[in-house]
Amino acid sequence: STYTNLYRATSIFKYSSWANNAFRTHLENPIGKIKDKQLFLKDYMIRIRDKEPILKSKYSNDIDVVTLLGPEELTEFNKENEGYLLNIIGGIGRKEKRYNFVKSILSSNIPVAITSNYQYNLRLTETEKDKELEQMGAIPLGRMYWTKAYVKLAWAIGQAKGDNSEIKRLMLTNIAGEMNEN
Repeated sequence: STYTNLYRATSIFKYSSWANNAFRTHLENPIGKIKDKQLFLKDYMIRIRDKEPILKSKYSNDIDVVTLLGPEELTEFNKENEGYLLNIIGGIGRKEKRYNFVKSILSSNIPVAITSNYQYNLRLTETEKDKELEQMGAIPLGRMYWTKAYVKLAWAIGQAKGDNSEIKRLMLTNIAGEMNEN
């Protein structure tokens, strides 16, 4: 009979840009498995011992990942997408084209999470334009690796589809150790 291994979201990464079910883990052991619609946990400490864990598996497949490395001119985006994840090197507010791109997505009421693999945490407080983007709803995720951010954004949109403030709250909550402390 078939089963599905269950991993912490913080230990998996998406290895294919076109397949929605293409996730792997780096030599991590599963915390359990799901077989015949039953959950079997092994060596996993449940935070609240007197309750069964709740699996919230709703997930959005309509997210685009955009990596911004240089002075690209991005003006168009798919308004049908449920969310955008921007993986950037450098800031946003000092780069007019990036700023306008992010602002146009946010103006369409589409959640935008922003992460950076740069050595310093991404903060949307460097310029007035950065602060404006955060006030409009941009979600700064610091140095969270983009694949973790993708999985979390897809999950958050699946849980709170249409409620951007709840999506932002979920994205900024360290649910399972996925947020970098520094």
